[in-house]
Amino acid sequence: LWGDPDPLWAVGDWRPDEIRVIGVATPEVAPTARLAVLGCCGATDEQLRVGLLSARGGAMRHLTAWPGSYTAVVQIGRRITVAGDLAGARPVFHTPWAGGTAYATAALPLA
Repeated sequence: LWGDPDPLWAVGDWRPDEIRVIGVATPEVAPTARLAVLGCCGATDEQLRVGLLSARGGAMRHLTAWPGSYTAVVQIGRRITVAGDLAGARPVFHTPWAGGTAYATAALPLA
């Protein structure tokens, strides 16, 4: 979904409407800001953009406020935040990997 230095991939059978990626233009000196939403999310593109701008400012609660069952991944510079849905239908698993952290919505790929 995005490349180095902190790549994000989606593996498996996803419908086109289940993967949404947005970014916001940032000044050259500002860190990269982008958001990937995987799953069924009822937010509009504008709501995702506002959520990303809020996350860039440190407010992460918007990432779990939209209707649906989804995982949200936000990258602000080199910092990545992964938020699963509040009902726990899409858990997030993680493990140390290659000097960083690998995460997935299934435990088996990380085993």
